[in-house]
Amino acid sequence: MDLTYQEAIEFLYSREAFGWKLGLERIAEILRRLNDPQKAFQSIVVGGTNGKGSTAAMLESIFRQTSKRVGLFTSPHLYDVRERIRIDGQKVDADAFCAAINRLAPILVEYESTFFEAITALAFYSFRQAGVQIAILEVGLGGRLDATNVVTPEVSVITDIGWDHTQHLGNTLEEIAREKAGIIKPQRPCTIGRLKPVARSVVENICRERGSELIEADKICCVSRLAMAAHSSRFVCDCDLGLHAAIELPLGGAHQVANSLLASATACSFCRANGFPTEQQIVSGLAQVRWPGRFEKVSDDPCTLLDVAHNPGSIDRLCYNLKRYYGHTSILFIFGVLADKDYRSILRSIGRAAEQLFLLPIDHPRALAVEKLHDVCRSMGLSSTVMEDFPQAYRVAATRPVLHQTRTICVTGSHFVVAQTAGYDFKNQTAPLLRKNID
Repeated sequence: MDLTYQEAIEFLYSREAFGWKLGLERIAEILRRLNDPQKAFQSIVVGGTNGKGSTAAMLESIFRQTSKRVGLFTSPHLYDVRERIRIDGQKVDADAFCAAINRLAPILVEYESTFFEAITALAFYSFRQAGVQIAILEVGLGGRLDATNVVTPEVSVITDIGWDHTQHLGNTLEEIAREKAGIIKPQRPCTIGRLKPVARSVVENICRERGSELIEADKICCVSRLAMAAHSSRFVCDCDLGLHAAIELPLGGAHQVANSLLASATACSFCRANGFPTEQQIVSGLAQVRWPGRFEKVSDDPCTLLDVAHNPGSIDRLCYNLKRYYGHTSILFIFGVLADKDYRSILRSIGRAAEQLFLLPIDHPRALAVEKLHDVCRSMGLSSTVMEDFPQAYRVAATRPVLHQTRTICVTGSHFVVAQTAGYDFKNQTAPLLRKNID
């Protein structure tokens, strides 16, 4: 094909029409037609319910301190689809991205690929073309049948396991854990965060069956001298795999400390077999990690935070941090949610922290209609107001009378809500350039 960049992007989005089709047959055939680009580099696969994006970003930053060329594949994106494919810390070049789509398009059409299969194949192809030597791959959904599971990683990582995407993964924690643990490969180590007992048991059994070493980060890593601020942490990490260092982490919250321990244990495990990264590279990588939309402060007046929390577990952590660091202020939420999320549980958590909610419509087929969301809020006794768009919501949230002297505005509920802040000038409150984002 000979598509322009804009036509190539439109073609990619057209794959949305094929929905979610879990399974490895199509992606395996697509990659075979491309001479299996996923075999051209080493990889680490990161799965779980929450924290997998942050952990992947930490690992990418760590490996970028080495002399190797590093790829990062994550989903979804916030502002630009090319964010999903990063090479040496930069989103893939527009010309290279367009060329890759033109190369892959006929094959993607032939196999009726989904969007996620298409972007996964694009990532692997782009990594090979760029000479990537190690890639950090975030699982899209589940694990066992996710398109990323065609690789044989050096280490598999499972951050945590909770209830999300139950329509695809199962209705019990045991079923969900079995799907997540599908990324564990025979004779390859698996590092895990702190899992609930039933989930841990599933992962342990699968590791035993596959001869995979199980490495539990919270058991082999010890934290001391911990000092946490709203948007950063400092501590000393002692890891049984050979790390003793003072860590400075520019991401806030106890959950990010836990993610950094998991990233450190994973890097140490990788180092045993490959000789890198070093202790100093781990320290430097964690100190330089950047991951937008995770308790990200974008304005001081009024204090404004962006967070892509979108399920009960991540919302619970968000609300805990809001109350801990901003509980002396009036906390206002600009909020929207997808209909397939457990939005009642999410709202119960938000209701314990929020003074007011400003409800934002989401332009996505899976969005919960803002009018229905408003009805649910009222039935739960939550003060909420329907907004037309983000600029209106922010202006109202920034000026409406509140109970305390100061206010904190938190934009959350979905990547698609945070995406609506793209290009927004918070200081002058000028309208953003809205861009399409898909899950």
